[in-house]
Amino acid sequence: MNRTLTIGQAREVSIPTLDQITDPTDADSSMDELTPYRQLGPEAILQAVEATGRRCDGRLFALNSFENRVYQVGLEDEPPVVVKFYRPARWSDAAIREEHAFSRALEELEIPVVAPLADDEGETLLHHGPYRYTLYPRVGGRPPDVENGEQLRQLGGILGRIHDLGEVRPFVHRPTLTVAEAKAARETLLVGPWIPAGQRESYQAVAADLIQAMAVIESEAANHARGGDLPQADDDDWDEAWDDPAPAPASAASRPATPTEVPDGRRDFIRLHGDFHAGNLLWDGSAFRIVDLDDCAMGPAVQDLWLLPAGDEGERARQWGFLLEGYSRFRSFDSRELKQVEMLRSLRMVRYMGWIARRWDDPAFPRAFPWFTEPLTWERHVAALREQLTLLQPAAPAWNY
Repeated sequence: MNRTLTIGQAREVSIPTLDQITDPTDADSSMDELTPYRQLGPEAILQAVEATGRRCDGRLFALNSFENRVYQVGLEDEPPVVVKFYRPARWSDAAIREEHAFSRALEELEIPVVAPLADDEGETLLHHGPYRYTLYPRVGGRPPDVENGEQLRQLGGILGRIHDLGEVRPFVHRPTLTVAEAKAARETLLVGPWIPAGQRESYQAVAADLIQAMAVIESEAANHARGGDLPQADDDDWDEAWDDPAPAPASAASRPATPTEVPDGRRDFIRLHGDFHAGNLLWDGSAFRIVDLDDCAMGPAVQDLWLLPAGDEGERARQWGFLLEGYSRFRSFDSRELKQVEMLRSLRMVRYMGWIARRWDDPAFPRAFPWFTEPLTWERHVAALREQLTLLQPAAPAWNY
């Protein structure tokens, strides 16, 4: 059966169902790694939402996302929902469920995270054909004003509370932020065709030097963090931390007998939002809602702080002051972590270019990043990496907020 849909502001169109496109029983075998969303047409999206017992009204709006596919879907007699389809093969089911459990635990503590919706059995990770997906309530808002001290205090306080829960136990299935990710990104770029010949040698050299400088700072931070015993929580604390508001089904990873050790003995590594930038923060005029924990990971607390301050040195120092003022109302902050800010910025810069390269065979990426293979892009990137290398040298002035 065909159905009539309204897609964005486009005219109504008649779309064939997923059954008419491909045999659902053969969906897994027909997945194409280079075009992972080929089968995800409008009808398949609405079928997935309606499989949860909701009735769609035909309104479907694509939201900004490259790694996953995210849509706002209109419903009959209730507010719209947001549905996120996960990129195949990126995360394991256990990693996604761990993200969901963290989000819902934060929500239970009345921390303003937009957590996934659970079905009647408490499941948040759903399946439709070859795709895994999740539903979220739709929330509105605008990005924060980083020049507004009160907004920054609020965000600092929210992060302090997130990190209080984040240190209770480690992630088991999520990634850890380390310089190894920069090494992997550099290798990806150097074996591919993206860097023009005129910039290839320069990129190879400066990226190697930058990664070496990053590794020195990472090693120094690790040495500070390894001093003393790991903080231990009593049994009641661990039981509370494992009380997931959306009970995991039998197929999910089971609880380990003892808490997992922090990676490499890093006492400063905690569970993080991981991508706490302005685009993931929604201000409604009085309060914030925090979205998109898709990149949640283990790492130092400062990773969730450094993405917000912007402007010149004086403006950033002022913004850091407001953030840490709010943060310290709920949790102490080790100022030694500020020495990792430029290292983490360098890591993000190198990883970003590697991420585009790894996704280049997805047709959405060349369309979205047509500048990626242009010589000027790489001239500027090499120059930016050289600037970061200067900032990571021991003679560079240390930040003091």
